[in-house]
Amino acid sequence: DQQWRGLDYIVVFDEFDKLACPQYSHNENISATIQSELLKIVEGDTITIKKNGIDCEYDTSDMTFVFCGSFAIKAQEIADEAGSSGFGFGSERRKVKAYDKELTLQELIDFGVIPELASRSTRITNVRPLDLEDYIYLIKDHPASPIRMIEKQYDMDIHMTDDEMTRIATEAFRSGLGVRNATAQIQRMVDDAIFEQYARGSEPAQGSESAQSQSENPEISSVIEGDLDQ
Repeated sequence: DQQWRGLDYIVVFDEFDKLACPQYSHNENISATIQSELLKIVEGDTITIKKNGIDCEYDTSDMTFVFCGSFAIKAQEIADEAGSSGFGFGSERRKVKAYDKELTLQELIDFGVIPELASRSTRITNVRPLDLEDYIYLIKDHPASPIRMIEKQYDMDIHMTDDEMTRIATEAFRSGLGVRNATAQIQRMVDDAIFEQYARGSEPAQGSESAQSQSENPEISSVIEGDLDQ
């Protein structure tokens, strides 16, 4: 498209670790084959992409590529090796958690990233896992909080007590499933409240009327305001 020419792009490959992990079919490493196909794009070339039935050409020379992934299997493997490195009688096993040690380029290659692609990476950035305080902040105060996202989805306001948000954050943190778990919890509570309102034949909650006052479920302490007929 002419209007996009001359602009710089950042292309993000999310969950790249799942693509980099070796997968075999008829003795062929499919992952390595796909990564090899990416080399032409990363190095900078003109590629053709079909859009609405029309072939569009894009020059990748001015594009920045970011490969994101948790590489959890490799991180845990490194932690296990470090924790079992005690030698001698009476030596104690050190407690090492995944991501305590930053992953190196060679360790990513050992995991499955092909050397040709790894060598074209100009920077590796390791980030620490979220702790409980991070979860609480993301749910309570962050602009992209799952509460704000669900409010936008349903066109309503959701009010929750600090204790309720802390409970959701703690459960999400302990689950190991990330903020998605918190989103699922809040989504389930809102859906249950809406279902029970309509099951009782009541009007949607207005003003500061609590969803709990319309539900026998003590876990639902959210206040829902808005038009639920949308």
